[in-house]
Amino acid sequence: IIGTRCEIRGSAIMDRTYIGNRVRIVNSIIGRHVHVSDNVLIVDSVIGDNAFIGEGARLINVKVWPHESVPAGAYLESYEVRPHQPLY
Repeated sequence: IIGTRCEIRGSAIMDRTYIGNRVRIVNSIIGRHVHVSDNVLIVDSVIGDNAFIGEGARLINVKVWPHESVPAGAYLESYEVRPHQPLY
């Protein structure tokens, strides 16, 4: 499912993924069963299967491991979201 007013360029989005409204995804890979909330920016990033991206998050050159979450409003650049690792 892809919401309204989204921009997706040079990216791959796998099956059963939810993309909220006003999301911009550029040069990125979004895994299966991912939930991308509204007003999210994802650039040059890889989002693993079953991940959750909170509303208003900004991800630039970020890798999110499978089953991990990024909280609403997070700004991450050149970062890796891994299990058992604090975000900041």
